[in-house]
Amino acid sequence: LFVTGFAAAFGVFASMLQPMLLVASLPYAMFPVLFWAAARFGPRETATLYFLIGLIAVGGTGFGRGPFGESYIGFGGAYSNLAELYLFLLVLGGTSLIFACGRQQLAVSQRALRDSEEKYRLLVDHQTDLVAKYGIDGRIQYVSPSHRDFYGKPEAEFLGRALPEAVRLHDEERGCVAAGWKEVLSPPYQTSHEHRVLTPRGWRWVAVLARAV
Repeated sequence: LFVTGFAAAFGVFASMLQPMLLVASLPYAMFPVLFWAAARFGPRETATLYFLIGLIAVGGTGFGRGPFGESYIGFGGAYSNLAELYLFLLVLGGTSLIFACGRQQLAVSQRALRDSEEKYRLLVDHQTDLVAKYGIDGRIQYVSPSHRDFYGKPEAEFLGRALPEAVRLHDEERGCVAAGWKEVLSPPYQTSHEHRVLTPRGWRWVAVLARAV
């Protein structure tokens, strides 16, 4: 990172690229380098590289070299050139550091989210209650290990199916299950009922508590 940044800054602000690229917009070549530092490394490395680029830029301009040097573009004197340079460096550093801090904050948030999901999954996967998640279309999106063990079926036989398709409901409680689903889809968006299901150990009663989120 620093070798690339040093080479780019020296090439731009020490007039090393002047014979090939005699353009006033040449300093903007620094933006990709600093944004790479911001995206790949973080605020500390970005600030350090920005400081290095600033030193080279100010030094080159002070000696009348580079895009902001009087001998190159000629904005009307060394002080005017330095003012233009400082404004450019302010924009360059401000945008790259804001981007670096934003990327760092995003990484922290994503890490916290992963930790939260891990804790949630650890809790759900190791409890004895049967936990299932349904989409608004009534099809199963997730079943806990305890849920799979209770019915003696692999996860693939649950996912993407509605409850009556995934398990054997007792005929007398089919209407109860359908009514419970309607309750979940209307205020107060929750239901509780009991029904019988067929398991490897025969017919069993299950108490259902469901809530829409």
